[in-house]
Amino acid sequence: LHLSIRRQRQMCIRDRRSNVESCAITADGSKLVLAEKSVYTSGENRNILKRFTINNGEFASETVLYEGNASCERVFVSKCGTKYGFANDSNLEIGSLDSGTDRTALHGHESFVYAATFGPDNDTVITGGQDGTTRVWNLSQGVETAKYDWEIGRVTALDLSPDGGVVAAGGDGEHALVIWDLD
Repeated sequence: LHLSIRRQRQMCIRDRRSNVESCAITADGSKLVLAEKSVYTSGENRNILKRFTINNGEFASETVLYEGNASCERVFVSKCGTKYGFANDSNLEIGSLDSGTDRTALHGHESFVYAATFGPDNDTVITGGQDGTTRVWNLSQGVETAKYDWEIGRVTALDLSPDGGVVAAGGDGEHALVIWDLD
């Protein structure tokens, strides 16, 4: 997979063997996290998560954060740009964006995780999944602190206000959107 930045600040990624599954960029634009699925002529699929560092509009470096058979979809980065996360089926993997190591796995959803976001404190993650639940996680303790089932069907989208006080979750059920105060 090749990344290039054009003068108009367009990034081009080309590789005929890879499909981009998801991507996320830090708020300051200095790092891009990319999840790709590579398909080889043997039929083998490899999932790869990469961090690209960008300095002054120029491609600076590429680091592989993960490579393996497990899914690495739905990538997201923390507001301050120090952590990344990705959905691995029903699990969530969280790691350091700077070192690329020290990944923590969060388990709780009964099926695929479709949406996730970091809180402004960089220690909270909110997830939504196919199981219809929205969950709040404390990263330093590695535990789920709250679980909501708003009966909106599969939770396919969510976001958190900049102050961390209000959450919006969207789904595919009859009542497809819910907004609530996070206590």
